[in-house]
Amino acid sequence: MLAADASVWIALALPGLAASLGVAALRFDLTFTVSPLLAPALLLVALASVGIGYGIAYAAKPEVAGVLSQLILFIALMFAPINYPAERLPQWLADTHDWLPFTYMAQVVRETLNVPATGVAPLPFAVLALWSIAGLAITYRVMTRRA
Repeated sequence: MLAADASVWIALALPGLAASLGVAALRFDLTFTVSPLLAPALLLVALASVGIGYGIAYAAKPEVAGVLSQLILFIALMFAPINYPAERLPQWLADTHDWLPFTYMAQVVRETLNVPATGVAPLPFAVLALWSIAGLAITYRVMTRRA
């Protein structure tokens, strides 16, 4: 059930992703140097998100899951070094983000859409693979537990 549901939602998100990249390229005169690792990067971001999101949705009561999803969204947008450098955060928060997936999600997408001179870093892929495995394993356990 998890694979079927996630596959549908991921497939539905891809045209919007492509359209937003096209509009951004036209609006901001961007050029992309796309890496062949783009598909694995997007898959890892999706799998990590699915593992975390579905785990919360199945493990928590609906009210708690709603609050947690909003909290995660708020933290990811306001306090994760995605739109600004980690040096602007207090040290403890920057250190915390070394363990969270948000920065690595942004990094794999950015680096596979516009490959830096140093190449695509392997660390974000490894971190997202670990988050994907852990999230999906925990979600599977939560979904299959007997009441």
